[in-house]
Amino acid sequence: MFQKPPRREGFLVFLMLASSLSIIYCLYHFNPFFMNRKPLSKSLSEGKEQVLPVPTFRTPSDEKLTNQFNIARNIGRSYQEPSDFSIYYSFFRKSSTVFYKDKNLAAAPLWSYDSDSVFLIDGKKLRRLNLDLEVQWWFELQKQDKFADRATVSDTEVFVATQRGQLYRLDKSSGKLQWMIGLESEIVYSPVIYRSFLFLILKNNADEYFLTKLNGITGEVIWNRELVGFTEPSRITISSETSLVLVTDPNGSLLCLDVNTGNAYWQKKKLGEIRGPATAVGEMAFVATQDAKAYGIQLKRKSVSWEYTLSSASKNPFTYIPIYDYVALLTDSGYMHVIDVNSGEGIWKYNTGNSQPNQAVFTVKLDSKSIQHLKLKWKYRGWVLVTPCTEDRLCVMNPANGQLLTRYNLRGKSASTPVFIGKNLYLTLKDPQKMPWIKNDTPNPKFSLARLSTFHPTPKESQ
Repeated sequence: MFQKPPRREGFLVFLMLASSLSIIYCLYHFNPFFMNRKPLSKSLSEGKEQVLPVPTFRTPSDEKLTNQFNIARNIGRSYQEPSDFSIYYSFFRKSSTVFYKDKNLAAAPLWSYDSDSVFLIDGKKLRRLNLDLEVQWWFELQKQDKFADRATVSDTEVFVATQRGQLYRLDKSSGKLQWMIGLESEIVYSPVIYRSFLFLILKNNADEYFLTKLNGITGEVIWNRELVGFTEPSRITISSETSLVLVTDPNGSLLCLDVNTGNAYWQKKKLGEIRGPATAVGEMAFVATQDAKAYGIQLKRKSVSWEYTLSSASKNPFTYIPIYDYVALLTDSGYMHVIDVNSGEGIWKYNTGNSQPNQAVFTVKLDSKSIQHLKLKWKYRGWVLVTPCTEDRLCVMNPANGQLLTRYNLRGKSASTPVFIGKNLYLTLKDPQKMPWIKNDTPNPKFSLARLSTFHPTPKESQ
């Protein structure tokens, strides 16, 4: 006959039943493989990587994408600094600010700039720094992706491209992601901004190259043109005077496409192996080849205007010198050539002895005090050439006759084109030297982002 269990035994039975139900509930509710409508593959990868939803960018129809600060450097590649600088009255006194501590870096990290910021790519992070090199914000890529090139900076936005074909548009002041588009091809170089549009070079899985035009506001593809026969296209140059997009290739071609339609305007072939981008000035373009030839090309007339023999090969773009109407080029062997734009006549050449990684030359406009002290001719408005020279120097030269005006000790080898902003000089240095007043035992980095500040000497120090 059934007998009711004692009171204590009943409580234990109840406790066992409650515990069993709790275990079963936890197994089904918290186990990712039960009570889960997601596929098993997604469940296994869940938590390893978080992908934030990409915002849909809404913009007023009258918005424009402008790039006033960097327009000369970014589209014509004529490398001019039009502001007035007092170079002669100052010399560099302070050491570089170290940002790269990795001794194993094989190449200088990528950076770009505008009037009040430096945009630095370090690994998978893009950082915005102020002019004191203090971090303002940062943006990080997904683990599987890499930056394709340096950031492109407009007046209000920053664009970064990746090797997996992602293009990001960020708000410059906050770093907030505005939109992201996938182009399904590798992006070779950073985009070039021109009249609210972006121009990029893409490479597909078949090693075919394409020139693509996007709406810089919405990211919409306007046109896409295959660069037939190109094996290693150069960076894009835009001739604003002729409304042409210029791309060179080692196969000896200079291709000119209509900036509006993408249709081929003209292609000059058999120039020789070209390893650098074209420089556009007015209605002309300038290229140098590996067989030590330089060419001035009339774009509207579709003809070669002149040919000049260099001291050696050069993979660098030309630099335009305003007022003088000259172009300058630094060859791979360190010779500076200055050539008349219209006639192709050589004005002078000078052996800089440059052995630094950076081979870019640019022009700077001096202020009135420097013009007067250096006894330069006023009609040339203070334009001078700035070039890397010897192992660790920066030389300032008179474009009229090649006179060396002054030179600065960089305390390291320049690994990027120097930039004057305000009273500071910014550049990346390879193997930077430690300054004498630094007493710690911290080893020097392989590369550093340098801010070299100016120091105005007293009359006693100037003697």
